[in-house]
Order: sequence, then structure tokens, then C-alpha cells
Amino acid sequence: MAAADQAKARVGFGIVKWVASLAVAVVAVVPSAAVASRSPTSSERSILDRTVITYIDTARDHCCVKGLRARVIAIRVSTIDPTWAVVAAAIRDSSGHQAQGADLVMHHVRSKWQVEDMGTAVVGCGVPKAVRKDLQLTCPKT
Repeated sequence: MAAADQAKARVGFGIVKWVASLAVAVVAVVPSAAVASRSPTSSERSILDRTVITYIDTARDHCCVKGLRARVIAIRVSTIDPTWAVVAAAIRDSSGHQAQGADLVMHHVRSKWQVEDMGTAVVGCGVPKAVRKDLQLTCPKT
């Protein structure tokens, strides 16, 4: 290969490296802006897990029928206001059959997590709008 051709190849390779670096930088930045809520810390996970399971398993606040057993399957904590979280729970009835799961909107108030809302479709309408968007909760327009 002639020296001129080698120089062109080096320049072309340099441009390819620059474009690839730019693409990696864009990909690294865009997802963090698109998904703002975060996974819980191990401490948050432990407390939220225990709180939700106790809430459903003991039918606290007459949330549900007695005899249900819950298992936490996902937790997201708001980065807008980390005192808000949403917990997805899988639920089984007293016979061990799969029942309809639920989402629980949790709020950390006075040093403890409490259930603010629970349901299968429209939950979290009382949550501040920015937090609701962060946690991907939907509410019909009022």
C-alpha cells in the first residue's frame, strides 16, 4: 500500500474511532435521563420488602382478604424525591394459587415507610406530579 493510501486509512480510522466514541457517550447519557427512578439500596429493599409483605399478609388497613401471601418482585425509588417508591408484589391466595398482583405506592414519613396507595391499574394519583412521572405511575386527567 502506498504511503498516501496508508495516511488516508489512518485518517479514516481516526474518524471512525471519534464517531464510535461519540456514540458511546450519547448512549451512556441518554438512558440515565430517560429512566430517572432507581433501584433501592439494600437497606431500602429490606425495609420495603418487609413492610409490603406484612401489609398484605396481615390484611392491614383492610387492604385485602385475609390469607393472602405476598412476594415483592420489583422496587423503584424516585430520584426526584427519594421518600417515594413503588413496589410490585406477586400475590398467592391461601391455597397457594396465583392471585392478581398489585403495585403499592410507598412514602417514607416520620422515619418509616407507609403504604399510600395500592392497586392494579390507576395508583399514585395523590403523588406529586414530578414523582409520579419519575416512577412511571399513570393517572387519568382530572
